[in-house]
Order: sequence, then C-alpha cells, then structure tokens
Amino acid sequence: MVRSLKSCKQRRDDLERGRPKEPEVDEALDISSIRSATVRLIDGQQNMLGLVFKDEAVRRAEDAELDLVIISPDADPPVVKMMD
Repeated sequence: MVRSLKSCKQRRDDLERGRPKEPEVDEALDISSIRSATVRLIDGQQNMLGLVFKDEAVRRAEDAELDLVIISPDADPPVVKMMD
C-alpha cells in the first residue's frame, strides 16, 4: 500500500479536533495506475530483476507474498519494488 504524507500542521490540526487518524492512500500511486506495459522490477533483496511486464511483476509479488510498491512512477519504465 502506498500512502501520501500529511504535513505536520495537518496532523496536529486533526489531533486537536479529535479526528481519528486515517491513512491517506494516494490513488495516483496505485499499481493499476501505471500505464506502461513494462516495469523495472526490484526484488525484496534489492536485486534488479530487470524489465518485466506489469502483470508479471504483480504475479511475482503475490507469489512471494510481498507488496508491490512504486518507487519511481515518472521513470521510463516505472520502477517498482517487492517489499514486506
């Protein structure tokens, strides 16, 4: 899961108002938002696995029971990493 960061002021304001903390998910960084057919994949041990199809990267992460995190969405192709 990819989360965006709130500013310190926003977090403080939320706490002062008694709002429960909610993790904000940046939908723009969801793996399905990647338009490229291929991604540059890094495994959980920091090894560059190279260019693979996006579906293959998702499958490998699921098989390894790891999350797939977008490291560099603006790279060509985007860089993703399998993480626990």
